[in-house]
Amino acid sequence: VSANNRAKKFEKNAGNLDSRKQGFKIHHFVRALQPYPLAFGFLNRVRINIYKVSPQRGQRPVARFGSIVAIEKDALRVACGDGTVLIHELQPENKRRMTAAEFINGYKPKVGDLFA
Repeated sequence: VSANNRAKKFEKNAGNLDSRKQGFKIHHFVRALQPYPLAFGFLNRVRINIYKVSPQRGQRPVARFGSIVAIEKDALRVACGDGTVLIHELQPENKRRMTAAEFINGYKPKVGDLFA
């Protein structure tokens, strides 16, 4: 394989999540960036690595892209380009990887908080 046929290496900041994209593209993006460099966003100025999401098609909520539109028992529902994505597993910077339920109980995110 020649050097011209190889994909570019991901840079560390290549994982910044774009919540304007469609849910299935976000899902594939998160999966593609594992185990490195990981997809991430910022919530209340804290970098959050994202490990597992699932797209939820439907009418896009009247909310800013990337904002939390609902806090469910085991997921954060975040507005995206064609509906919402559910975030199931994440990791705040310098903390351990955790389920969304653990994150919700410990960090107390609010509806309207923005994943930027």
